[in-house]
Amino acid sequence: MHRILLAVTGLSPQVLTETLYALAVGRGAGGDAWVPDRIVLVTTRSGRDMARRTLLPDGEDRFGRLLRDYELPPVHFDEGSIHVLHDAAGVELDDIRDDADNEIAADAVVELIRGLTQDPSGELHVSLAGGRKTMGFYAGYGLSLFGRPGDRLSHVLVSEPFEGRPEFFYPTPGDHWIRYLDANGTPQWCNARDARVVLADIPFVPLRASLPDDTFREGVGYRDTVRAIRETRPDTARLAYDLERRILLANGHAVPLTGAQLLIHLLAAIRYKYATDREQLLRAPVKGAPDADWTRDALATLRRLGDWPDPLAEEIHDFLGPPALPRPLDGERFSPILSMLNKRLKQSLGPAAAPFLVRSDGQRRGGARYSLQITPEHVDLEAPPAR
Repeated sequence: MHRILLAVTGLSPQVLTETLYALAVGRGAGGDAWVPDRIVLVTTRSGRDMARRTLLPDGEDRFGRLLRDYELPPVHFDEGSIHVLHDAAGVELDDIRDDADNEIAADAVVELIRGLTQDPSGELHVSLAGGRKTMGFYAGYGLSLFGRPGDRLSHVLVSEPFEGRPEFFYPTPGDHWIRYLDANGTPQWCNARDARVVLADIPFVPLRASLPDDTFREGVGYRDTVRAIRETRPDTARLAYDLERRILLANGHAVPLTGAQLLIHLLAAIRYKYATDREQLLRAPVKGAPDADWTRDALATLRRLGDWPDPLAEEIHDFLGPPALPRPLDGERFSPILSMLNKRLKQSLGPAAAPFLVRSDGQRRGGARYSLQITPEHVDLEAPPAR
């Protein structure tokens, strides 16, 4: 099992050593020591330069000192572990100054977390104490999107007067005096061994199990990920039909259906859109015998659409018989068509199919009724076909 610590930093690389100290030495996070196998640092160009100068062996080697001071096992962290934000042309960002930079940061952080959580047996600890506030937000949101049960999110807390001191990196086991100026500008001294560094564990809402499959593909940006999640919500879902091509349009995504599948979905949607009580929702035909009443009601419901396109009229003729001579349908034919319809929607849309599925209310008394989980006003029965 691989353990990874991900930290976002700006010009305060000590966030990394403070977090590692709290995790590995065991102060905070429940008191249980957690030592990562490797560390990933996300920062800007200037943040990378600061991390090189203070954390790595060619500089002050504060990271190596921490491992040696507390006899910690090897943790992989070198210059290749530092991910610098860069634009589409590959130019490294020195700061996050505008909307374009902000979107770059969002995509980079979320994409990195997506990749680091691919192994179901791994553990990822995300620290959001450093860098711009937006970077911390994206790190936390990325973990909420893709985090697994064993992953954690935290913010490191440092006692006064050590917080924000550029000379402080972690509580040392022996004396390490730091000179600073107090609020009045008077020189003061503090001993790093007296510092308290703990982690505030931040609970997050795990969304991974409910994400559409497309969001796990490499290169899917932050905005596209958020859009895909929003489409799973009943209050934002939009439903329309291209009857001529036998296509259901779910949030603009075209789902081709067989004629019989489209008809059952139309029946459920029309009844659901105009129903004022449960009894007006679609019911299933009775099983074991032709249900002439159901067939007549179905034809009457479909006439709300006006004139049917020729291909759909042929499907209705095949499915129910000509309007003048309806062929009674029974539950034995209805159930497998409904099952394949919902299966087709799930295959095409993944979790985003939820608002569009034709679901039974499960009630036995008076027979089950079928409806959708979408806002009725968002069912468009007159939408022009998408070409």
